[in-house]
Amino acid sequence: MKLNKSLEEKGKEKSKLNPKRRKKCYRCEVESNIMYRVQYKEQKVWCFICKSCLVSIKPNNPHYRYGGTWKR
Repeated sequence: MKLNKSLEEKGKEKSKLNPKRRKKCYRCEVESNIMYRVQYKEQKVWCFICKSCLVSIKPNNPHYRYGGTWKR
């Protein structure tokens, strides 16, 4: 009998418990399984936004900074 589970086995268990991981967009509050971590205001706060909000805030924004993509 195996007492210690590998990290891979633990990851599979977590994905079975929560098959549809989602986050809410910071701006429009729409849930999505792909979000973009960005800064787009002068205060430099990191937040997750959806693709449609990204397209609207990115052009000509001197405060815009990309910090990665979150996927389920």
